Amino acid sequence: MDKNVLIALGLGAFVMLSCEREIEFDKKENHAQLTTHATIENGEAARVFVSAVVPLYDQYSGSFDSPPKGPDVQGAEISISNGSRTENITIEEYDPYNSIVGTSIWKDGDQLSLRVQHPDYPTLTGTTRFHPKPVVEILEVGVYEQTEYGYTQEFHRIRCRVSNFGGPNQSHLQIKLEGNKYGYSSLASFDPRFFDPYGTDPGEEPRLIGMGRSALFEGNPSSSEVDFYLYVSSQPYYNPETSEYAEQDTLKFAYSFLTSEAYRFETSLMLQEANAYDLFSSAVRIPSYLEGGIGIVYTTNSAREEIVADVLNKDWRQF
Repeated sequence: MDKNVLIALGLGAFVMLSCEREIEFDKKENHAQLTTHATIENGEAARVFVSAVVPLYDQYSGSFDSPPKGPDVQGAEISISNGSRTENITIEEYDPYNSIVGTSIWKDGDQLSLRVQHPDYPTLTGTTRFHPKPVVEILEVGVYEQTEYGYTQEFHRIRCRVSNFGGPNQSHLQIKLEGNKYGYSSLASFDPRFFDPYGTDPGEEPRLIGMGRSALFEGNPSSSEVDFYLYVSSQPYYNPETSEYAEQDTLKFAYSFLTSEAYRFETSLMLQEANAYDLFSSAVRIPSYLEGGIGIVYTTNSAREEIVADVLNKDWRQF
């Protein structure tokens, strides 16, 4: 081997060895906290999802065959009160995938307070109140076709007019798609391809975010009403009670105003879900509006509309 090559290799090895040093990692101390996502619809019982976050280096152990489970909040006590009446709920068995549904009915006019307690975590508290109901008018129901790679898919295209906007608590809108037990509306969803979750340029349609069975609208507080389109994808459904495919069914929508805090919270959750499988996406920060923990409690006062529509994408029956 050439002498110069040997000298170069020797110098390289010396440099690499001389650069070795111990790197100290100063981990940031965090504290375990309760997390809560609580929603209360006017005239209905509260739905409260409770979990917890723990410091990264206090994580539970697990293996490939037995993956770790999240922090258990079994025994947590939930208290909801309007000042004169209080409902207490205890989480008897922790379910990390579903909310706890109360039994008390809360109505417009109530200002509500939430408290969640668990012996292993600081107590979490928050307050909320009901806001006016939006006024909704369905102006047009049609079909939109989109062709990609030689395949045509049909979407319900629904033009809505929503009014009664005004004030900081009535400037944002949440639209939920509610389904029937066997109705194909249970197989329908807002199609994210027609929504821009990262904002639109001025002059374009009002900003809409659609994901799954929920859509969010960033309203304009200076306008009392606004028109926009909803695009809903759906599949033909097979009714096991009639042993036939349905030709028509009913799409059910619930429209409710959101406060700015609730809008930011729900938008963050939706963007987090949208980025879940994108390795190059940025982390999404989830805001918090509760004392002593993480999360939010807010109310909705929904205006509901039903649309009878023909089943679309009937060719899918062959698959």
